[in-house]
Amino acid sequence: MDSATVPETGELKIAQARGGTGEILAGNVAYVVGWSPDGRLFAFVDGSDRLAVVDVATAKVRKLAALGGLWGTTWSPDSRRLLLFDSVDAHCNALWQVPADGSRARLVSSCY
Repeated sequence: MDSATVPETGELKIAQARGGTGEILAGNVAYVVGWSPDGRLFAFVDGSDRLAVVDVATAKVRKLAALGGLWGTTWSPDSRRLLLFDSVDAHCNALWQVPADGSRARLVSSCY
């Protein structure tokens, strides 16, 4: 599998597993979520607190959702959605389901 890194410059780079300097796929990366289970997409949070995915075959970046107090993210096993744990306030957390295709996010549970 290819490897992805975010150096101090905040650029998301991807390189073949057998080596190379890497291709910049996105800039302004603040937090790495990781590879989708099928290996086609890579999710990250940019410096503006927006969840985004990059299609590693086309290098196309798709912004998915603006975040507030994000504290956890995971991929669904089929690579079609991400689940986000968002802190609404000190006493309330929310669970969101965000489709990787860019369609509308859905609130699954709040204040749990």
